[in-house]
Amino acid sequence: MLRASDAPMVTGINWSKRLHKLYGFSTDRVNFLHSLSVQLVYPSPVVRLARLRQWRERKAFSQQELAERAGISRAALSRIESGQAEPHPRTVRKLAHALGVQPEDLMNIEDFDS
Repeated sequence: MLRASDAPMVTGINWSKRLHKLYGFSTDRVNFLHSLSVQLVYPSPVVRLARLRQWRERKAFSQQELAERAGISRAALSRIESGQAEPHPRTVRKLAHALGVQPEDLMNIEDFDS
């Protein structure tokens, strides 16, 4: 049985707006994710940057170089890449900007299906 404390933080369109506002998702991606969740209720999504390391290596950046470009510590970047830490939305945007990609390019769509 669900208790009031188990209630999701956001639902439906509010969840989609949150993705757009916090992570800078494109309108098409927000609409797609919203279409997946119209009838479902989710807790706040846990953000895992599953493709962050792939993009960093593709751009030939060391962890130190990317961390400096994004304005975060190398240790924080290492924890984010390994999945030991969940990045703040602002950090996701900084990392995406430093790599020249969209924030959603760093994530797997499956992260929102679980």
